[in-house]
Amino acid sequence: MGIHNGHRLIRPGDARLPNIWKKFWVMIKKRRLQILIILSALLTPILSYGQEDWMNRGFALLRSRQFSDAADAFTRAVEMDPDNAEAYNHRGVARAYEGKIDDAISDYSQALRVKPDLVGALNNRGSAYYQKGLLNQAISDYSKAIEINPYLAEAYSNRGTAWAAKGDNFRAIRDYTQALEANPYFDAPYYNRGRALRAIGDYDQAIGDLQRVIELNPTFHDAYHLLAKILSQCPDPKYRNGPKAVVLAKKAVDLKPNPEYLSTLAGAYAETGQFDHAISTQQRAVEILLEQGKTVQAEDYRKRLGEILTEKQGGQSPVQKETAVKVLPAAAEKSVVERKEEKQALSKKAPALAKSKKKDTTGAHKKGATVKNIYTVQAGAFLSEENADKRRMALLKKGYGAKVVRFIDRKARTWHTVRIGEYESMKKARKVAKTLAAKEKIQTSVRPGGSL
Repeated sequence: MGIHNGHRLIRPGDARLPNIWKKFWVMIKKRRLQILIILSALLTPILSYGQEDWMNRGFALLRSRQFSDAADAFTRAVEMDPDNAEAYNHRGVARAYEGKIDDAISDYSQALRVKPDLVGALNNRGSAYYQKGLLNQAISDYSKAIEINPYLAEAYSNRGTAWAAKGDNFRAIRDYTQALEANPYFDAPYYNRGRALRAIGDYDQAIGDLQRVIELNPTFHDAYHLLAKILSQCPDPKYRNGPKAVVLAKKAVDLKPNPEYLSTLAGAYAETGQFDHAISTQQRAVEILLEQGKTVQAEDYRKRLGEILTEKQGGQSPVQKETAVKVLPAAAEKSVVERKEEKQALSKKAPALAKSKKKDTTGAHKKGATVKNIYTVQAGAFLSEENADKRRMALLKKGYGAKVVRFIDRKARTWHTVRIGEYESMKKARKVAKTLAAKEKIQTSVRPGGSL
């Protein structure tokens, strides 16, 4: 039978096997098929976990927001195939979610070196550049993605957001519109276009866009919040609707009870004259900020609380107060250069003006004579002076005598309004406003000549 040297293996069927092992081997042979199936299932992931398996695992981990593990899975896929552009791209996505923006940009760039027309990587790298504040690089990547795929709604939407960050709301609006033409059910471009329209003073369209967002996505808390702000704080009183603003702001707070939303709700309460609710809500916002250690922001919110208390003591809502605001002096509405030019012009005309006053036959300076109200057509109201000047220049090129008139609202914000003409009759001013809106496709309104 051979020499036993201590290293001999015991083979199945060996005549010297103990009886118990013979029985065990018989059982193994009877159930070997089932055992092989079980072992195969256990060993397959270890022995044959290929590139495609790691990709699928990475996608699953991304969906479950396990970003670090997802990045590891895509790394394994890259190790198996260094030319797997999608693996680099999605590892970049995982790293971006982890906050590793520079690593994400490196991955997107590697994906594009392998596959230069990978629109997903271009769009994603653009978003990473946007997060770093590199707006020109972001716009460049989004534009390349659009060149490759003119129907990529996400790239249009993202490029619009980059233009808005640069202060170019008109280009932003154009891109958001393109995004919605590509995908009419995409809620983000509606919201962002609503923001941009509000910034240029087109409140009708802004309100429509935000209402559409809420229809598409009833949990979009930012849309409820922004719509509530417009309806409670719009510089044009005709768009204000305090009761509706309260309902919308409450919904925003229910979805996300943060200090900003609470402050907007407080403003909506104040708009409707519910000052006790306004005060308690603003106090809640201040308390949350203090709990979060945001003392500087809390101080700003305290100032707003003081304004609400003042409004309560005065017994007037912001709308009533605005109606009672005195006309700002003309000099306060004009720039230093404009005032200097007017002063020089007046000094030259002073002798002629003196004579004309002596020969005044209009009766306007007689005792008891009344001064008629003056109305003007407003073609936009902007917080950005640059945007107001763009609107003014566009209208001037088309032959309209547009000018920018500045006002300060109750929150000490400076509004740059674009105005055309002066009319003694509101009826005539409305006719001009209607014609202008129809011809130039812009939002217009009729305003008292010397007030916001």
